[in-house]
This record gives sequence, C-alpha cells and structure tokens, in this order.
Amino acid sequence: MKIAYVLNSSDPYGGASKSFMALLQGVVAQGHQAIVVLPDCGALKEKIDALGVNSVVLNYRPNTYPYETTIKDYFLWLPRLIARRYVNYRAYRKLTELICDVDIVHTNVSVIDIGARAAAYCGIPHVYHFREYGDLDFSYRYFPSKAVFLKSVTYSICITKGIQLYHKQFDSFGSIVIYNGINHRSDMIPVPDEKKFEYLLFAGRIEPAKGLDQLIEAYERSGIQTPLWIAGSAPKEMHSYINSLKSTIHKHCLDERIIFLGPRNDVATLMRNTTAVVVPSFFEAFGRVMAEAEFQGCLVIGRDTGGTHEQFENGVRLCGREIGLRFKNVDELASLLRDVTTHCPEYYYEMKQNAFNVVNTLYSIEKSVESVLSFYENILNNQS
Repeated sequence: MKIAYVLNSSDPYGGASKSFMALLQGVVAQGHQAIVVLPDCGALKEKIDALGVNSVVLNYRPNTYPYETTIKDYFLWLPRLIARRYVNYRAYRKLTELICDVDIVHTNVSVIDIGARAAAYCGIPHVYHFREYGDLDFSYRYFPSKAVFLKSVTYSICITKGIQLYHKQFDSFGSIVIYNGINHRSDMIPVPDEKKFEYLLFAGRIEPAKGLDQLIEAYERSGIQTPLWIAGSAPKEMHSYINSLKSTIHKHCLDERIIFLGPRNDVATLMRNTTAVVVPSFFEAFGRVMAEAEFQGCLVIGRDTGGTHEQFENGVRLCGREIGLRFKNVDELASLLRDVTTHCPEYYYEMKQNAFNVVNTLYSIEKSVESVLSFYENILNNQS
C-alpha cells in the first residue's frame, strides 16, 4: 500500500505532528510506502527524510478565512483571502501530479483541503484526520462554509468520540474513532528521577485557548509556594497575550514562582518529576499532554471538557474510578492546586497507576497504527 500524507505544518513540536510521526513510523515499519507533503521546510521534514520517506514541500495554506484580530487584518482580509485561494489552487494542481500512483491520500488535519481536491481529481480515496474542533479551539472558519466542507468528507478518522459528534461524522459509514498513539506499550510505569525540588507544570502552546491565564489566576488564589513551570512556545501573533500574562504575574508579585521555560525537548523528564501537570485548555480535541503525562506516571489536573473529559470518562469506564483530578472553574482549580501540594506523592499513587494503565491500553502507538491500517484496508476493499 502507498499512502500520500498531507500535513498542515513542519513544526515537529505540535501535537498533530507528534501523532503523525508515530503513525508514519508504524506504517513504514509494516512495509508500506509513503510520500509526505508539507507546506514549508522545517525540522519535521528532516525527521521524515531521516526515515527514508520521500517528502515534498508545496506552498499552501489552510482552507479557512483569514483571521480578523487587528485593524491591519481587516484591511488585508480580502487580499489575503484571494492570495490564499491562489496558492492553494497551485498546490492542488501540483499535488495531482505527485499522487498518481498512490492508493490513499490522508490529510493530517481537517483544515487543509488540497489533498481532498487532488484525490477527487485523480479518483483516489481520501481520508480527513479530524484532530481539532476548528472553531472552538483555533477559531478557524472553513471556506466557503463548514456545511459545504462537511459534505465533501467521505472518509474520516476522529481522535475522540466528541470530535466525531461535533463534526457530524458519528452517523457516517466512512468515519471511525481512533485515539492518538502516545507511546509504545510498556510493561511498567516510569520511575521518577531524583527530584531537586517540587514544581507544578504546564506544557503546551501559549495561547488563549490553552487557558493559561486562568491557571495563573487559580495559582494566585491558591496562595501556594510551589513553583509553576511553563514549558512551551507561542505563535508570533501571541506576543500581546504573553505580555498580558507576564503583567498579571508581576502585578501579584509571582515573578519568582511562575517561570517561563520556553520550548523544551525534555518534557517527558519534566513530567516524570513534577508534582502534577495542569491541563487548563478550554477545548482540547484529544488532550495529548494529558495522556503523555499519565504515561510518565504523572498526576494530571484537567479541565472537565472536550477530549480531556473523554479521557477522564475512559478511565472511569476501564478502572471504575477516577484517573485524574477534574475541575470546571478557577475556584475548583485553585482548591486542587492546594490539595496536590499539601498531600505527599504517595497519596495519589493508585490514581497515577490507573491512569498509566488506561493510557497503555487505549493510547498505545501499536494500537493506533493497527487501527489506521485496518481502516485503510476497509476503504480499499470498498473501492474494489
């Protein structure tokens, strides 16, 4: 089988990129061929090339309307929309020449449409990978409308049941729920390294959808002394948001306790040694950080919504008890921060062990790759 993958980014640190690389490595290990299409050159391309997989860079943009966040954006909205449609058309035409010998085209997110258009032109089945809510988490607006987009979807992989329901794919014969592959199956929970001192951890992109402002507010209300470490980077357009966060931190004299670490390549180690990872996102599609932390034997405090809620519910279904600490508002989060920094680590040992077992059962890379390949085979069998 030969699959063409169309990606939305060449950033290797994004959740969609991490999940894709786990899938790609599994597909190649099973003896299948792949070609990967990227919108630009970046570190992810180097990782793909290192696997011996053919990668191609085309210039394209999301199939969405431009953002309208500043006065400049309003003035440039129409020119940007026209430019976006033009570069996407050119990329789609080039892509039709690259996929003539592939069996399936798989687009890694829902907001890139050149793969679907090229596949339709060539008569090849196409799969959309719904990894995001779109409007709720990233404020995307599909072009020309979401209704028109959804009518064009024939096959889809949804990373949670909630995502499948939200995008009206739950009653489609061509849709399936496959959870992201987080880690390879392991026989035992990782052992923490020697801790130098206690800290709480936020890991992820720094943007309003991730709820970091509410985490800082809850931290201030909690009155705890345990440091809060923030690991992650911010998109260029988030400078004003970061400045507002730092202003709040300075206002409450928390500069020495809330520490911005920037992007890190040792997040797994940070998770393994932290008191708890906090996931305050308003609408995580899946909540990869939560699953990654649980695989590292870490306690998770998560907002009870979206994919985070679904992971909590999966834990209750499999274990009969909670696998993490849930909150719905700032006050509840502040209370939980006080609790976890008061109790000794052993207090939550059983909860962390159950969480690890759930991740190891439901979100292993092996299970995810096996499910995706089986879905491909079903699609091709339906085509014959």
